[in-house]
Order: sequence, then structure tokens, then C-alpha cells
Amino acid sequence: MAAATASVRKVLNQIEKDFLTCVICFERYKKPKSLPCLHTFCEQCLLTLVENQGVLNCPTCKASCPLPHGGVRALKNNIFITGVIEDFQARVKGEQKPAAMCESCQEKDAVMRCVECSQYLCQPCVKIHKNIAVTRSHQILPIGELSVTKSNDTDNMTNKSVHCNVHPDKEVRFYCDTCQVPVCTDCTIVNHRIPRHVHRDLNTAADEYLANIKSKILSKMELKNRDVESRYKASTHTCSLLQEKDKEAGKQLKNRAEMVKQQVRRDEEELRAEIREHYDFQVKDVDANISEIEMELDMISSTLSYLKKLMSHGNAAQLLSTKQETTQQIERILSSESVRPFQAEIVHFKPTEKDMPVHQMLGQLISDVHISRCKVENIPKQVLKGEVIDLLVTTDSTGKISRCMEISVAP
Repeated sequence: MAAATASVRKVLNQIEKDFLTCVICFERYKKPKSLPCLHTFCEQCLLTLVENQGVLNCPTCKASCPLPHGGVRALKNNIFITGVIEDFQARVKGEQKPAAMCESCQEKDAVMRCVECSQYLCQPCVKIHKNIAVTRSHQILPIGELSVTKSNDTDNMTNKSVHCNVHPDKEVRFYCDTCQVPVCTDCTIVNHRIPRHVHRDLNTAADEYLANIKSKILSKMELKNRDVESRYKASTHTCSLLQEKDKEAGKQLKNRAEMVKQQVRRDEEELRAEIREHYDFQVKDVDANISEIEMELDMISSTLSYLKKLMSHGNAAQLLSTKQETTQQIERILSSESVRPFQAEIVHFKPTEKDMPVHQMLGQLISDVHISRCKVENIPKQVLKGEVIDLLVTTDSTGKISRCMEISVAP
């Protein structure tokens, strides 16, 4: 019995979560209102929504819902959901009080319940219930084995009486074909009077509508549903394909970028090595040039120092004793060609331009040309005035950087 009760309670909780909960406040519906798109929400939730947004768009499907005269409160009540909530509350209450009193004899605890009559019965009254011709075919279940999902319970739930919105103390018993709303007896006299309004028995109209749904509407809706599902699958497949292609293109871009980075690093290393080789070579030359100038400077300095000392501290004999050597040394110094300063060849790094080829992605090296480092070849023995000649000029002693110059001899 306890296991069955727990099972029923679990089913009831699941129904409340999936069917009786407003998606705005996440609580059980209070005054459920139905929108034209058939989605249902609490009246107060819709009032707050309209107050904040100024318009009413369905929170579930985003459909625009024009408000009737009277606003949210004039929207149709969802009497189906209201009925389910009432039945649900009754069932939960019954689950909370399994030891209910027999509703037939009012003397003993109930152990069974008649699904059709919605009566709790004790064991003796169950036998009486089954012996009466009218109730003999009724389904009677133990209290702990009641299930809100059984078809008979559903039929019983949907057949519960519904009261009129205009006349709350009256049950709706008719259907107005003119206004397409269920009405009570008072409505047929006051607001839905014949002959302007055509109404008929509520159950007859419901049976006809149910038969129409089963024979025509359901098949069309199912066909439409399959079509939409097919288009949904096609769109989701397209979405997946786009995401896959996005990843694929991103991967290709990453691989290409990595390859370019590696090429750039190789180019950087090559250019850096070329720059270093160029300047290392020149540093050696300038070092040699500096050594030569130092030697010349030392010679001049030592000679000057000797002359100054001799002039300041030497006597006549001492001054004339080295006249010949001193004179020769001075003449050598003054007549010798001084070592010229080293003319550096500067290499500039020129960044690549937009139209540069891929192998020059970073840039290229451009050097200055100094006459002192140039070698001219193909010089003719005789040149006439105004004649244009081509000379081969090598601008680097290593022979790595060469240019051809066109020289015009001035007339």
C-alpha cells in the first residue's frame, strides 16, 4: 500500500510540474488565462507583463496577442486547466488523507473508490455498490492504487461540471453556435437569446466537435507536424553543417597562419644572418682602419713629445745631435698620406609592401653605396665627347651586391 501511494504521489508531482505550472512564475496556475495561441498563464503574470512591456506577446511562442476590451482580465479563462487543478487538488488531498470516511454509510473508513461516482467506499458498501444494477459496471479501485493517468479518470475529470463565467452559480449546459462559447441557462435568456443566437446541448456540440477533430483535424495537424518536423530537421542539419564548416575553415586558417609564421621566422633568421654578416665584415675592416690610425697617431704623438722635451730641456749640443734623424722623421710624418676614416656601408631594412611576393613577406635589405668601396670595370681606353658608355660597377668588395651604371661623358 505504501509503495503504491508513493507511486501515485510521484505521478501527481510530475503532472503538476509538466501541466499545471505557469512558465512565468513557475508556480501552480492562479486564474489561468488562455491566449489565442493556446498557451496559458496566470492572470497576474500577464498583467505584470503588459504593465512592463505595454503590449502582450506570448512568452512561449512570441506571438502578438491583441488584448480584448477590458484588458487581460477579459481574456478567456482556461476552464480545462482550472478543472484539472481542482481535480488535482482533490486527489492530492485524498492522498494526504487515505483513511477517508465511507461516503455511503458514513460509519467506516473507506478502502476503495468508485471512479465513475467519485465516492470513497468501505468494504461492505463496495459489495452493495456492485450489487446495484445501475452501478454494477462501475470501476472500483483501492485507494492506494488510484492513478490519475487512467483513461476512466481522465474522462471523469473532463466530465466534471463547469460553472458559467457570467453566472458563477450556474453550470454551463449549452453551447452558443453564434458566439462559439459555452453558456448556462440564464445566458440563453439574457445574453444569448433566441432567435439572434443559436444554441444547443453542450454535450451534443462537444461530441460533434470531437468527431470532427478525430476525422479531419487530427490527420491534417499530424501531416502538418510531420512537414514542419522535416523542415526542422533540414534546418538543424544546415545549422550543424555551417558549424562544422566554420570549424573546418577556422582550422585551415590556423594551419595556414602557423605555416606563414614559420616562414616569417625563417625569413627573419635569414635576413638577420645576412645583416650580421654584412656588419661583421665591416666591423673587421673598421677595426683594421682604427689600428692603422692609432699607429699613425702614436708616431705623431711620440715625435711631438720628443721635440717638446728637447726644446724645453736640451742644450745646443743635444738639440743638434739628433737634428738629422729628427728632420727625417718629421718629413716622413708630414709627407706620408694619412689613413682615411672608414666609410661604412649602411644596410637599411625596408618592410614589404602589399604587392611584394610571398618570399619577401617581411621585406628586403637595401645598402648605401660608397665610392671608396666601388670597383669599375669595362673602362674604354678612349671616349668621345657626348658618347654614352656602359660601365660595370661592383659596389661591394665581396662581390655580393652589384649594380650596372650608365655614365654619360659630358661634352
